[in-house]
Amino acid sequence: MLTGCSSVEEEKSEADMVTVTISQAETTESTISTTELIEASTEIITETVTQPQTEEASENVYEKQTYREVLETIYYNYKLPLFLDEQILSNDYDIEENDFLIYDIDNDGSDELIFKLTNYYTAGQIGIIYDHDAEGNLVLQFSAYPAFTFYENGAVKVKDSHNQGPSGRFWPYGMYRYDRETDSYEFLGFVEALDLEDVKVRNSAAEENNGTNFIEYPYEADTSNSGFVYYIRPDWHSGTAEPVDVTEYNEMDREFTGGTEPLELEFIKLTEENIQNVTQ
Repeated sequence: MLTGCSSVEEEKSEADMVTVTISQAETTESTISTTELIEASTEIITETVTQPQTEEASENVYEKQTYREVLETIYYNYKLPLFLDEQILSNDYDIEENDFLIYDIDNDGSDELIFKLTNYYTAGQIGIIYDHDAEGNLVLQFSAYPAFTFYENGAVKVKDSHNQGPSGRFWPYGMYRYDRETDSYEFLGFVEALDLEDVKVRNSAAEENNGTNFIEYPYEADTSNSGFVYYIRPDWHSGTAEPVDVTEYNEMDREFTGGTEPLELEFIKLTEENIQNVTQ
C-alpha cells in the first residue's frame, strides 16, 4: 500500500494563504442535517490525529493582558499564553516567520487576536484565537491546526495536518461552528473522501502484495460518477459513516457554510516592529 504523507504546508492551494471570513449570519442558529450521513460504514483511516481542544481555556484564564503583551510573550519568551505557557518553543525556527492578525473574527463587537505558528515542525504547528471575556481577562477561544477557513455565517473548516488516507485530491477537514451564546466554537464533524484515481493506484500496489490493503470503492454510492464519495464522521478520523455522493456532500456543505464565501485577509509577520505597532 502506498503511504504517501504530505503536509498541508505543501498544499499550495489554501495553506499559503489562510482565508478568514467574518460576520454572524442568521444561519448560525441552524444545525446541519447530517444525521442521515453519519451512519455505519467501514473505517477508511485508522491513524488518529489529536486536535487541540478549547475547553481547557475556561479553566486557565489570564488576568487582564493586552494582545501586544501576548505577542511579546511569544516573540521574546517563546511561549504561547494559555496553550504552551509553561513550555518554551524551539528557537531552531525563525519566530518572525509566523503570522498574526487582530480582527473581530466572530463579529461580536470586539477584536480577537489570531496567531499562526506555521514556521515550525508540522506536528507542532498551531493556530490560536485569543479573546477577552466580559471582565477583560485574556482567554483562549479556539485552537487548531493553522490551515483554517472562516465563513461569514460562523462556520469554520480546519484542514487536517496530513492527507495519508485515500482522500487523494480532496483534503480532509474538520467542521466547527461559532456559538454566539457561549462565545466558542463547536465541533460538528470530520469530512474525508475516497478518490477513485487514488484508490486505483493503491489497489495496483496492493495486487503486488497479495491483495493486502485492497480498497473496495463503493461505485453504488457514486451516483454522479464524479470519481469521489464522501464520509462525514462524528470524530477526527473515527466514527462510522456511510459513503455519500458529491450531490449530497455539496448540499451538506452549503447548509454548513450557509452558502457564504470565505473572506480572505492578509496576516502580518510576527516582527518586533509589527508588535510595537499593536495598541490593543
